[in-house]
Amino acid sequence: PLFIARKTDSSVFVDERHFPHADAPQPSDRQHALRGRAVTILQCSHTSVFIIAPVAFLRIVGCSNCKIFVSAARFNVTVENCEFCELTATTRSVAVCNCVDTSLY
Repeated sequence: PLFIARKTDSSVFVDERHFPHADAPQPSDRQHALRGRAVTILQCSHTSVFIIAPVAFLRIVGCSNCKIFVSAARFNVTVENCEFCELTATTRSVAVCNCVDTSLY
C-alpha cells in the first residue's frame, strides 16, 4: 500500500509510477493489476492530493482542510475523523465516519 502521511501546505500527485506494476495492463488482467493498490492518506492538513491512477481501495484518516481528487477507486473509499475536507471520487461505495463539514462529490 501507498501511504501519504502528515503533509502540510503541499500538493501531492499520484500516478502509475507510484505503483510496482507501472506498465499498462492488458484488458484480461486489469483486475490483477489493481491488486495491492491501496492508498492511505493520514493526518494531512491544508493539502491537495490528486490520485490519477486507478486504485483498489482508498482510506482517508484524520485530515483537515484538504482537497482530494481520485480518478477511480474500484472497491471502497473510507473517510474517517476528517474536518473541512473536499473529496471528489469515482467509486462503488463510500463509508464516512465522524467527519465535520466535509463535502463528498
